[in-house]
Amino acid sequence: MEIRDAALCNRYVARIVREVKIGPSPLWMRSRLESLGVRAINNVVDVTNYVMLERGQPLHAFDLARLRGG
Repeated sequence: MEIRDAALCNRYVARIVREVKIGPSPLWMRSRLESLGVRAINNVVDVTNYVMLERGQPLHAFDLARLRGG
């Protein structure tokens, strides 16, 4: 991984989590997100949005099988 502009992004961290099953989020999380104007999508997307809203830290989940170089 290469950070092309350290002034815009001085650090990027990634972690691989295996055997994740995509499914609906718990009702409490869907309700919390929707009360904040964020549409619930699935457990993986929703948890990244939840953390972003709670901590102010943007996150993104990637499907490892779809990334170039895997």
